[in-house]
Amino acid sequence: MSADAFNSNLDPAMAERAIQQLVYTATAAAASAGLVDSGQQIQVVVLVDGHTDYVAFNHVRLGSPTSRSVGMVAPVWIIDPQEGTTAADGAVKISGRSTAPGGKLRWEILRVNGSVETTYLNGTLTAAAEADQSGAFSLSVNLGPGRYEVRVSQLEDSNPAEDLNVDTRGFTVK
Repeated sequence: MSADAFNSNLDPAMAERAIQQLVYTATAAAASAGLVDSGQQIQVVVLVDGHTDYVAFNHVRLGSPTSRSVGMVAPVWIIDPQEGTTAADGAVKISGRSTAPGGKLRWEILRVNGSVETTYLNGTLTAAAEADQSGAFSLSVNLGPGRYEVRVSQLEDSNPAEDLNVDTRGFTVK
């Protein structure tokens, strides 16, 4: 990375979150490209202008292997489809992770026509509870050509009408 990427004035907590976002993005990209198993814990070394030992945002020392911080995990994270991608056909696999293994999730696919979003498909599913797939979820749908948004949220047993921790991704089907 260029040192210019780290010249913002951030407080220490925000600087740590920014670096964790970089680590999460790099590891997700590696998993999406098939370079690593998505369940594998991998580390990232951030080099700044090709060098180690840089202090990002005047708070976070870079250059040593850095893992994803468990405390920074989004409660619901849609991994695929990625934002803005295009599916060549209507067979779309939606996958992600939840911090509630075995918990109920609500999913909804909206058809997007300009600024108007209309519910197209919806349902519920359960995140995996098994240790090797803890919190993972996936579903497959067949969609016609068009623009869509998928939304996934956690459901609370005491209030199933409320969507908690919603994540969304917009994508297109050719």
